[in-house]
Amino acid sequence: METLAVRRGRRFIAWEYLFDFGGGAPPWMSGMAQATAIQALGRAAALLDQPHYLKTARRALGAFETLPPAGVRAVGPAGGIHYLQYSFAPRLWIFNAFLQSLIGLYDFSKATGNERARELFEEAEPEAREELPLSDVGDWSRYSYAGNESSADYHELLREFLQSMCSRRLGAEYCTYARRYRGYQTDPPVLKLNVPELTQKGDLTAIRFSISKLSAVEITITKGQRVAHHQIATFRRGARSFLWRPRSRGLYTVRLGAKELRTGLGLKDRGTTEIEVEPDPAA
Repeated sequence: METLAVRRGRRFIAWEYLFDFGGGAPPWMSGMAQATAIQALGRAAALLDQPHYLKTARRALGAFETLPPAGVRAVGPAGGIHYLQYSFAPRLWIFNAFLQSLIGLYDFSKATGNERARELFEEAEPEAREELPLSDVGDWSRYSYAGNESSADYHELLREFLQSMCSRRLGAEYCTYARRYRGYQTDPPVLKLNVPELTQKGDLTAIRFSISKLSAVEITITKGQRVAHHQIATFRRGARSFLWRPRSRGLYTVRLGAKELRTGLGLKDRGTTEIEVEPDPAA
């Protein structure tokens, strides 16, 4: 790591990436990688009795004081200091990378007593707390501010970093979101039916329900042993419905089942009710 570090101007050293990525041309740097390197050097200095590692780590702190594209210090979506994942992308605010940048700075300051690292942590940590609600879509996390939802792996990575912040007692908010994001992974979808008790033959009838998370929902409507309607569709969280036009009068059983789609764990919920179909009064 000492050999690969590159001087950036007069202020600091960095570990640079030498390939094109995401629209960025080399050489570019990552706040997450920079902080993790500082964290590792701080631990290794004590573990291996190599104090010169601390000098290398201290020389790398300037990246968090320097604006992009040379450094990774930027203004975040909540208006505070945000440390960037990619020095070439000053408006790409990635939640998991920001948290690990903070963890690296915090661990180095705690292990070594370095006041500069502690100040860099304290300058940006309030922004991380303000960004937490922006990462939550209600049943999953976002990868970046105003960006796409996380993949299953990135959701878990964000949850792990939140738990790391919680374990270090850096704020109750991190514990709250770590638990919430674990629940998004492990809780089954909650399916609530809102089906009318009566409808009429030939009327287009909404079979309403609400679902708590992105799920595949299956509806089966039967009259006795006969299947009158069967359909499977994907729904996001919220109030949703299937449409059904009954062809004959009588008592029908409506069964809905939901299976969440993100984790692949097969988490399910089911609901059953009945609906009476009356004759068409105009017939």
